[in-house]
Amino acid sequence: MPCRRGRGPPSGPGPVAHDDGKCVIVVTHSKEVAAASDEVLHLKRGKLTA
Repeated sequence: MPCRRGRGPPSGPGPVAHDDGKCVIVVTHSKEVAAASDEVLHLKRGKLTA
């Protein structure tokens, strides 16, 4: 997904994928994008946590 700094979170494929029962994995540093997600996992010091 292209970088869109300063423009708010992208709508992206999320709503369409959700309706189709699909999973979309997004890697981001944006708190806004994370807040719009159904589930957020964190990677810290090489460990993935919920």
